[in-house]
Amino acid sequence: NYSIELQDYLRKVIPALITYYGEERKDTIYRALNECEIHIQGKDEDCNEFLKNYFNRQSDLDLPLSAGAFYETCIQLKGNRPVLKPIIYLRTIWLRDYVGFDFKDENKMSTLTHEICHAIKGYGKLREENGVLTDMTGLCKSYYKLDKATGEFIEEKSINTGLEEAFNCYDEKEIMTIMTGKKR
Repeated sequence: NYSIELQDYLRKVIPALITYYGEERKDTIYRALNECEIHIQGKDEDCNEFLKNYFNRQSDLDLPLSAGAFYETCIQLKGNRPVLKPIIYLRTIWLRDYVGFDFKDENKMSTLTHEICHAIKGYGKLREENGVLTDMTGLCKSYYKLDKATGEFIEEKSINTGLEEAFNCYDEKEIMTIMTGKKR
């Protein structure tokens, strides 16, 4: 269901991701991308309402206000087993104006690459430790508890987020260099 432009981008970025992360991580890269929707905000779409519907949640999400794109996850119960549902959300509305998403803009491609790196680093990392759910995305570690009233998992604490963002920016820069041939 992806646009031709997004399909073309993925055909370029996947080989660059495999070159950067290594052939031994190829399956993880493919699985992470296969299980993580990449969604470009529609012209009249409210970001929070879309994500509440996507994640089947009643409560608002704590979303980054200034990010052009973000990787978001939601823990859901399937049977008695917690599973992670991820999405990469690309914003196209700024200050109520629709600006679209231009795949010819290297800064936009770089932003999407950054979020894909989060998806890859977070793939398959959800664990239960001593009754607490722990999810890792690279060096970032988040702890969750189940809100029995709503049935939703609530993040209690997250550590190393800034450090992971710094490393992810480096990864993004290197992958974009591989993909475009231009030093960034």
